Amino acid sequence: RDDCYLAHQRIVAEVMNQPGENAKAQIKAWRSARGSIVGFVRTRLKELEKSDASGFEHLSVAVRDLGRLVAD
Repeated sequence: RDDCYLAHQRIVAEVMNQPGENAKAQIKAWRSARGSIVGFVRTRLKELEKSDASGFEHLSVAVRDLGRLVAD
């Protein structure tokens, strides 16, 4: 859970540091800057959601992928 919260905090911080007049513009700028990884993570999360099996393994993959959304 801590890893998920940390990823969330870091993503929000990155988005808020993007140029833009409002939150929507900042999100758009962030998504543009992180485009390929955002697409990858969205696809992965959709695959996990469709999977018949769920559990800790799927949650671990999802949290790890959320961490990839944050610039190094």
